[in-house]
Formats: sequence, C-alpha cells, structure tokens
Amino acid sequence: MRMLGALFLALAITSLGLLKALSLGDRAKQLDMSVRLVRDIREQIRISKRDAGRILGVMRERYADLRWLKNDCRDADVSTAGEGFISGLGRSDTDGQLAHCDLYIADFSRMLEEAVRDKNEKSRLYIALSAAAGIAVFILLI
Repeated sequence: MRMLGALFLALAITSLGLLKALSLGDRAKQLDMSVRLVRDIREQIRISKRDAGRILGVMRERYADLRWLKNDCRDADVSTAGEGFISGLGRSDTDGQLAHCDLYIADFSRMLEEAVRDKNEKSRLYIALSAAAGIAVFILLI
C-alpha cells in the first residue's frame, strides 16, 4: 500500500511538469492566433474599408478560442497588447488603422517568437525536472 501511494505521488509530481510544458505550448498557440487575427483584420480594413467595429464582430466569432478577446487571458503581456489593439481600432483614417495593425502584428510576432523559444527550451526542462523529482520522491518513500 505504501508503494502504491509513493507511485501516485511520483506520478502527480511528474504530471505537474507535463502541465507546465503544455501551458508553454498553449501560450504560443494563443499568440499565433493573435497574429493571424490582426492580419485578417488588417486585410479586411484594407480591402473592404468597412467599419472596424463590424469587422471585429465578425472576427470575434472566427477567433472564439482567443482568450484575450473574451477577457479570459492569464498572460498580462498578451492581455495588455490585445486591449491596446482593440482600443485603437477605428480611431483614425484607413492608413492610420493599417499602421496600427502593423504595429500590433509586429508586437504579437515578437511575443510569439519568444514564446516558441521558451517552449522549445523550457518544456523539455520542465518534463525532465519533474520526472527526476517524481523518481526521487518515489525512491525516498519506498
């Protein structure tokens, strides 16, 4: 019975590392969707010259999984950038809105590059450390 408890504790510790590694991938996915959203909005502004509010309404449906659009983002940098992007839409002429979109495409792209780099570097580290901690706890409790 003691061995079974130690095994479950070791698996729980290892699972924490796996969850952290997955959260790094989720951040990169959210940022990739953010870049695509801003590019789509930019193209809609450039081609259709429709009201930015109507364009954003359509895009909210298309990008429903994007957390900062739903005010459900735990990443302060992404949330702040998203709020800044939305608050600046429709406040200038077409050229100004296109420049605004270009600015946020660059901002989200920079954050995406950092997130992908963090994911590649740190995800293996989190998995390895949590597995080693899980094995150490298992050995200590046997």
